Amino acid sequence: MLPIRSEAWGAPRSQGWMTPEKPTRLSLRGRNHLDSAAFDRPQEHSALGGYDCPQIENWGDGVLAAFQTVRRTWPAILAIQFMIGVVIASYFLLPVVRPVFEGIIALRDSFGAMFGFVGMGVVVGGLSETLKVYTQQGGAWRKGNLRNMRFNIGFFGVFGIISYYKFIVYATLFGDGADPVTLLTKSFVDLVLYSAVFYNPVCSAILILRGLDYDFGRFRAEAMPPKGYACRVSLPTQLTHWALWVPMTPVIFLLPTPLQLPIVILGVTLWVILLSALNSNAKTK
Repeated sequence: MLPIRSEAWGAPRSQGWMTPEKPTRLSLRGRNHLDSAAFDRPQEHSALGGYDCPQIENWGDGVLAAFQTVRRTWPAILAIQFMIGVVIASYFLLPVVRPVFEGIIALRDSFGAMFGFVGMGVVVGGLSETLKVYTQQGGAWRKGNLRNMRFNIGFFGVFGIISYYKFIVYATLFGDGADPVTLLTKSFVDLVLYSAVFYNPVCSAILILRGLDYDFGRFRAEAMPPKGYACRVSLPTQLTHWALWVPMTPVIFLLPTPLQLPIVILGVTLWVILLSALNSNAKTK
């Protein structure tokens, strides 16, 4: 998952936004990583963490921020986990649906890495902006929506290609076995080494830089001190990621390698749809 961000990012820390005169109770309205693509690019660019009370400089507040995000989005998290579980169970228990899965495997084999680009970039990236337009803007497309969609397609598409090769590497290194040791090893590598060391940190940095108009000087200023950055961004992002994916990842690795990426794409697509619905409902209240 990508960084959490709020409904309205405030002014940069250099303007005093990060140091309010009076301490206030931590109140998180942040969303999961896909919010960064599914909602408008902020007009005011700051952005580490995106919390109502962003003076998060310790690990405890970072954990609390993640907990509050998970609590706000738990209906979507549980719904996705249930639906993915049903899909995977149908593969093993319902021979009648096997041709559907075989067709997906054939598409993945035919397109190769472009399957990841189309699935994550065009489907997820394009869908996120389209849902935003029709759930939050009454179907009125604006110039910024097209700019966002262009970014989304490229951003998610690149990581779709990376994911395509990631599952191939896992199968090469650890095999296609469904024994507990293989499943736990793959899950550990994916959830800790890949996600915590590479995926989330890189995605966080890219999205924050985009919010700062790719001003590396401002990014360095916002990211200091490193512990504060980790508490505001890295820790909440990673814990929220684990809340969604830890229960699903070992089950996904039960599937043949060619089906693992399609199931992940389905999970991310469902997240975009349900998160957009939750956000739309919240705005109407």
